Amino acid sequence: MRLYKLKDDDGEIVVVAGLQHFSLKQIADSGQCFRMTALPVSDGIKESYSVCWGEHHVRVDATDTPEQFVFHCTEDEFRQTWYRYFCLDYDWYPLVQSGAVANTDTFLTNAIQYGGGIRILNQGLWETLICFMISQNNNIKRIAKSVDLLCQKYGTRKCDRGIEYYTFPSPPALIGADFSNLGLGYREAYFNELFLPNHASDFANWFIKVHTADSYETAKKLLMMTKGIGNKVADCICLYGLQHFEAYPIDTWMKKLIDDIYSGHFDTTPYASCAGYVQQLQFYYYRSLKKTKQGGC
Repeated sequence: MRLYKLKDDDGEIVVVAGLQHFSLKQIADSGQCFRMTALPVSDGIKESYSVCWGEHHVRVDATDTPEQFVFHCTEDEFRQTWYRYFCLDYDWYPLVQSGAVANTDTFLTNAIQYGGGIRILNQGLWETLICFMISQNNNIKRIAKSVDLLCQKYGTRKCDRGIEYYTFPSPPALIGADFSNLGLGYREAYFNELFLPNHASDFANWFIKVHTADSYETAKKLLMMTKGIGNKVADCICLYGLQHFEAYPIDTWMKKLIDDIYSGHFDTTPYASCAGYVQQLQFYYYRSLKKTKQGGC
């Protein structure tokens, strides 16, 4: 991977060349994030996305040149924020590909060929905690809508190179907040309880314990002590928020997949260090197959 610092009409940009196994669309559609929005494209641009994370925003373009991407930000912003967010320091593709071949897993081999541009994003504990509490028994479109409404209500409106966005609310902003009219349904009660004003110190202490937990198992156990966080949600938070890559979230889609493809059991042991990435590949590929058969989009 090579970086080139250039300038356009809006300021400094970073061109990243030789970035393998990276697809903006696949990441946006993978179900792990809810603040990536497709933008109109111009000549020479294959895909363009507005990406929000915390207080940060960047527009990222996939160019017509293979493995070349443009980040509309300064080099410092790219290195300090987006390099880490997109987890560009590591690529699980070769490891999973060789493992799938060694274990004669044809489905996983096909899955990595189909969705190998997915990366496990490093979204941090706070944002994943809120987003995946919203996510349970929900679909991606509704989750994104609720997250967007939450940001509009309790975040800060900003403009980055002509693109308007809202920052993700800080923890203090949600203490005693009104969670109605966000489309949360029954999940609203969980947020009301978690962010009661007289529980602020308890929440802060619990959050620190989760963030500093010495293992995946400890972090997951602490997460599941909170109402509104079950097994699957805890695994998602561990994977996308705490970078516990051994987490393997199982939702209704994954249950169907494991029953359908693996006769009711999938052994993650051969992929212990990257089980979460394997799950993303399987989920993305299986869902696409089912939607194609059903004529969905």
